[in-house]
Amino acid sequence: MTTADVEAAEAAECSRSSLLEEEQLLDLLNTVVQTEGRSAADLHHAFACIVTRYQEQPQLLDSLLQRLLDPLGSLLDGLIRQGDAVPHLSTLVGLSRWIWTLATVRGRRTVSRFLPNNTQCLEPVVALLETLQTRGPAGFHDTCMDHLWEAECVLLLWLSHLVLVPFDLASLDSRLGDGERAALAPLAASILRLCQTHLSSPSRAREMAAEVLGRCVTRPDMAAALEEIVTWAETRLAGLGTDACEAGFLVPGILLALAATLRHGDRARLGATALRLLPLAQRAQQATQGGALARRLSMKLMQRIGLVLLPPAGDVAKEPGLMHGSAIEDVLDALLTGLGDKDTVVRWSAAKGVGRVAGGLPHALARQVAASVAEAAFGHAGADAAWHGGCLALAELARRRLLDPREAGATLRTLRAALRYDLRRGPCSVGAHVRDAAAYVAWALARAWTPAELGAVVGELGPPLITLACLDREVNCRRAGAAAFQELVGRLGEWPHGIDILTAADYFTVSSRVNAYRCVAVQVATFPGYFLPLASHLLHVKLRHWEKALRELASLALADLSRVDADWLAGTALPTLLPLTESADLESRHGAVGGVAELVAALPREALTPFHADLAQILPRIDAAKLNRGKGGEVMRTALCRLAATISQAGVPLSATQAACMQATLLDCLRCAAPDAQTMAVAALGSYALASGAGPDLAQRLLASLRGGATAAERRGAARGLAVLPPGQVPAGALLAATQALAATADPASGVEADVDVRSAAVAALADLAGACVAAQSAPALTLCALGLGAALAALGDYTVDNRGDVGSWAREAALRALPGMLRCRAGLGGPDCKDGGDAIRGDGEDGAVFERRDCHGDAASGPRAMERFAFECVAAACKQGVERIGRVRRAARDALRELADGELLPHSAAPAIRAAVAHAVDAADLAAADEDAAELASLARLLSVKALAPAVLAGLVHSVGGRDAQVAAAAADALAGACCEAGAASARAVGGAFLRLWDAEAGGAQGRISPESGAPCGAPEASVSGSANKARRAHVQRLAGVPLLASAEVLLARTPLAGDDAFQLGLLERLRVEVARRGADLPRLQAAAALLGALGSGEACAQPARRLLWAMLGSRFPAVRRSAAEYLYLTLLSSPDEAEDGMEAEEQALELLGERNWAGPAGEVADLAVQVAALLKLQDA
Repeated sequence: MTTADVEAAEAAECSRSSLLEEEQLLDLLNTVVQTEGRSAADLHHAFACIVTRYQEQPQLLDSLLQRLLDPLGSLLDGLIRQGDAVPHLSTLVGLSRWIWTLATVRGRRTVSRFLPNNTQCLEPVVALLETLQTRGPAGFHDTCMDHLWEAECVLLLWLSHLVLVPFDLASLDSRLGDGERAALAPLAASILRLCQTHLSSPSRAREMAAEVLGRCVTRPDMAAALEEIVTWAETRLAGLGTDACEAGFLVPGILLALAATLRHGDRARLGATALRLLPLAQRAQQATQGGALARRLSMKLMQRIGLVLLPPAGDVAKEPGLMHGSAIEDVLDALLTGLGDKDTVVRWSAAKGVGRVAGGLPHALARQVAASVAEAAFGHAGADAAWHGGCLALAELARRRLLDPREAGATLRTLRAALRYDLRRGPCSVGAHVRDAAAYVAWALARAWTPAELGAVVGELGPPLITLACLDREVNCRRAGAAAFQELVGRLGEWPHGIDILTAADYFTVSSRVNAYRCVAVQVATFPGYFLPLASHLLHVKLRHWEKALRELASLALADLSRVDADWLAGTALPTLLPLTESADLESRHGAVGGVAELVAALPREALTPFHADLAQILPRIDAAKLNRGKGGEVMRTALCRLAATISQAGVPLSATQAACMQATLLDCLRCAAPDAQTMAVAALGSYALASGAGPDLAQRLLASLRGGATAAERRGAARGLAVLPPGQVPAGALLAATQALAATADPASGVEADVDVRSAAVAALADLAGACVAAQSAPALTLCALGLGAALAALGDYTVDNRGDVGSWAREAALRALPGMLRCRAGLGGPDCKDGGDAIRGDGEDGAVFERRDCHGDAASGPRAMERFAFECVAAACKQGVERIGRVRRAARDALRELADGELLPHSAAPAIRAAVAHAVDAADLAAADEDAAELASLARLLSVKALAPAVLAGLVHSVGGRDAQVAAAAADALAGACCEAGAASARAVGGAFLRLWDAEAGGAQGRISPESGAPCGAPEASVSGSANKARRAHVQRLAGVPLLASAEVLLARTPLAGDDAFQLGLLERLRVEVARRGADLPRLQAAAALLGALGSGEACAQPARRLLWAMLGSRFPAVRRSAAEYLYLTLLSSPDEAEDGMEAEEQALELLGERNWAGPAGEVADLAVQVAALLKLQDA
């Protein structure tokens, strides 16, 4: 499934319109009811999987909520009323988990309304909670004890509903006699003790206990309990010691309980309590125990205190005076201090508290609060936390219409500063949270103020928000800016081009940073009033940003704006950037050079004429000041190379000194080890050579670097640089020498180059050079194509391995990407029309590689037969790589085959089969990732039926079957076996013959090129491409030695029609004799040989010879090999047909020796045992 499919599925999940699984949920519920709750625990997972899908739209559960909770509540009620629910604890926990899952998704308040509210349940629930608390999870032995906390949460949730009973709790307490009274009933005391204990719990039970406590102590008959709880809270908070673990859970629990008390209680009765709790909340805000959670809850408690002390909202206008003015001032001071807290959750809580408390004040005082927020939060530019908290507070005040519209100008000035807030700290910056909160302020202002109240300043909000939406670094800020602008357009009436801008800059289009910068910003800039803010922000802010990638993107975006107003960029932006190219600040200097480079490429040539002198002097001045050296040198190199490229393309005149400086800069960047700088230098070198005519000199320099470069990076850069030189500027001799040097470098068997990165670059360079020569019709194009194809095919034999793994795969991948293009170039040259001339040359290049070249009208280099041979070599190589073990190499081979098929470049003899296999492979790539390997390998393995390609495909499959990746090895084995079985017995025998020839080639018996006519090895190569291919093939065949061949032979013998082919089995046996006689030290290889002999010994054609070889391996010096040989010899005897009575008795004795003796023991004992086994099985006379 692709990423788009996953996103579509998630979107479908989030856009449900009804409850789709109603029947499934009811079926699960009926099963639970029928078993009286005993199956609840087992079915909870299925229930939770369905319910949790509705977390984004929980209201869809409302239609089914009562039908679910009524039976569950009845079952829970029945368990509680049994008196002792402990024996049924598993059922209780299972039912509780169902209810808690619903409470988590739909909300605790909603779910609690459907729980039983019978007053007779109050005492049993309290008693059960006391039992669970007394014994604890360790006191029960059951598989559900890991979820006991969920049962406690559900019981406390139920209790929070039951304590609202409108009767005196003493009248419900069975422990009080008739007429007996007490200040605090035993039932109430039990509830308080339970809640106090659970307030230190780390689970959700702490929140539920705080809710129960808040509702309980605010009852009219619990005045004594309220006093007791407040005293207990003061004592516990004052007496906390150094136990950080206890304080971390208890302090938040106490603050939660006190906040719940003030929320549920009567304002008139809680005034004195609130004043008493104010010092406690202030101490909690300053304390270190409890961390951010405790500070957040102290803000929550503080705002609850303020709301209790304030008059009701309707009485504010009637009574403008405040009874507790000093206390309210302390509350606001604490909340304003919390706006600058280091944790976001604390700042959020403080901001909400400021809004709520200010909402209870008279309007004049509320506006003073807004002024205090601005003074406290925005007074220091370096306090990013205070700016964030201040923006949140302003947004909360704006939502409640507590900001004075007459101060809209000052508010908007603060808002614009917050929308641009970005404070540099070390190697990065902070401020994304401030900009996000500033967008929230704009959103709130748009909802709170009318156009008349905002007046003329309403238009000042649009450009800053659009700048944030299009050009911010963070995706959440861009989306927040787009959402705020949408609110402005929708609520503040007519907005010029508002709908069009919203269409361009919506939530989705600004999600991609590149799209926002290069597409959305350009589209918005076409509307009046938006070009200058966007261009100025890019010029003065983003081109000096701390992130290199963002500076590069900003330079591209600034150049894209030339389509809107090129005059402003030429008259303002370019003069601003030119002096900054010599700035001492690295970020400013790099951004300026990058911006100038892109503007030079985007602006018309006539607009650049006044700046020719300044542009030509940028590189010499930077080089003279050594600003491209040392710290930041690698950062500057990419920008300087891009500037050199655009200056060359724009035709800026250069003096000899300036041209020499540019050439030296590019050559220096070519030697750089950084891939980005080298890639940019390669791109600039071609433009510079074309503009300056320095191709011959550059060719000589690069050729010298390729042959004798001190570092691998220098040689790699030289190889890539040779490919981009204009062919028309390089003499034919130099071009041929460069091609020969590149071909020798790309060949892993030549020994010229040891670095695989350089070889990969040489292969890619040959492809580019051949394409350029063919396009320019320059001599000697035909020889270059032949050398390039030979080098690419040679690179396909690069199996270099170092501590990084199979690094030769990089060269093979580069060769696969180069093959189609070079073959297309070769096909475009034709035969008789080539421009190579008629000289027959056979020369030895000074790089040590031998290159053969014949008359272009001969068979070796031109004509239909030569093209058929070239195509066959390429297809065979790509097919072999297409079934090997590395996934990216297989994908590159599949792409190469697809391109060859689409370009009509396939050999005619194999074209239909290859096209069908490639089409199937492309379809297989769309499957799930877990099945992609098997599908790809199986599709290309069908080419075993093509006689000409079978050896190459077989070699690749053998390599995969013997690889270390178990998943790929299994998939390759399945593909090999499936292709042989699908093709039939005759094709399987042909595969078996090819496999034996491959084995012989590995042993050095048959070296040669694969003939496209017969698929068998043939004589010496006829052209240079074939000679290079032979070197590659020999290098690859050596990699097949040992385990890959043995493992593949076992697959062919056990899972294909070759299991009944006596000739194939005898051929394997003869080769295994040589393998066993080697007596090497490769243990996996010897154990694989024993496994293959075991498979041969189970048949009839060569059972006895195979057993004799296994018996010979019993004398190995390696215990592991002896053990494997004994095991497989034992299995062959078990699978042998019944013999005469005397023979059966001997075999039983041999089986006993093989199965019960220690074959990994001392060599002397094992030798005696081997002699006994040989005598019993008559192996010595065999």
